[in-house]
Order: sequence, then C-alpha cells, then structure tokens
Amino acid sequence: MTESGETVGRTGVAELDAHAPPFVFDPEARSAAVKRTEAIDMTLGLIRMRQNRLPLDLPEDYADQMRNVVRFHDLDELGRQTVGYRSLGSIDYLMAEVYDYVATCLVQAEGLAVEMSQTTYTRLDDHVQFERSTLLDLDAPYDPGPEEGEYGELGGAFGDEQLGDRFDFDDWP
Repeated sequence: MTESGETVGRTGVAELDAHAPPFVFDPEARSAAVKRTEAIDMTLGLIRMRQNRLPLDLPEDYADQMRNVVRFHDLDELGRQTVGYRSLGSIDYLMAEVYDYVATCLVQAEGLAVEMSQTTYTRLDDHVQFERSTLLDLDAPYDPGPEEGEYGELGGAFGDEQLGDRFDFDDWP
C-alpha cells in the first residue's frame, strides 16, 4: 500500500510455449516461460483434485469451455511421440485458469528467488551447543596442555610395535 492507501500491484509476464522447458523463471524480468501442454495438464489436474477452488456463480458457458480441449498423442515426421491439446471451441475460461495457475507459480518462484538471494548469517552456537575457545580472552587461565606421558607411550597408537621399528628417523634431514 502507498501512503495514500492505494493498493499497488505487481505484474509479471507469462508465456505459454509448446517448445519451452516445463517452467523457466527469470526473476529480474519477472517473467516465466511455461510449456503449454504441462500448464493445461496441471490446471485441469488441480481442478480434478479440488485444489483449485472455483466460484459458486460460474459463468453459463464455463463448464463447456473447460471441456473444449482434447489431449492428443501423435507421432511427428521423425517418429517421436508428441502430445498436446486440440481446441474444439472457445477455451477462454480454461486459458484464464491456466494463466491463474502460471501466475501462482510465478509468485511462488519469485518468493523462492528472493529467499535464496538473501544472505543470512547466524552464529554457530545458536544451532550447536559447545564451549567457546578462551584463546583471545586475556583473563583466561593458562593451561599448557597434558603432562608428558599422559597420552601414553610413543607408538602406542600404532599397535605393539614402536615407531622406531617402522620408520628410520636417522635418514631425516
């Protein structure tokens, strides 16, 4: 809202393309290219699953227009399977629902893009409980470390043999 109380909207551009990848989002241009067949599939699927709530007072020809597309499966000239929708009449309401679905995806993608582009720093001790080092604390007591021999005999970590038996330290520079 502005200071005068006006509601300011946001615009985005959605392009339905038969040859586009399923969904390509450009956050800077606030645009998306969507594969038309997949967008219609998703829209009709959401309506079938009752995830897209429709108004109670639907226009008179709304249901007819929603059924005016037929999904086809064909082979192209190279023998590859192609799918799409053929229109049997007016599909204005269907396309309005498709653009509503794409606009919802655009808003969600924009929110994710903004969230992912923000750098957030958190302190490690906010997530993991540990005792911080006192290295920079000038008043901290000095501890030189373990006493000599406290870690065991030389070579104890390597089994029964001594390091001198395994390595010739006389040749070292």
